[in-house]
Amino acid sequence: FQMLLGVREDLREKINRDGYKVRIYVPFGKDWYAYSIRRLKENPQVAGHIFKALFTFK
Repeated sequence: FQMLLGVREDLREKINRDGYKVRIYVPFGKDWYAYSIRRLKENPQVAGHIFKALFTFK
């Protein structure tokens, strides 16, 4: 499995507990902004997950 950092951390933890590996990815490089905007347009719910991750401290 592969997930964007900050998105559905609860699901990532469940997948790990079930014995599967999860790869976390972070957009970077010269095209990170365009990639991020495209993903937000494809799935606006991602914005909520990212916002929550930015302001949630564990």
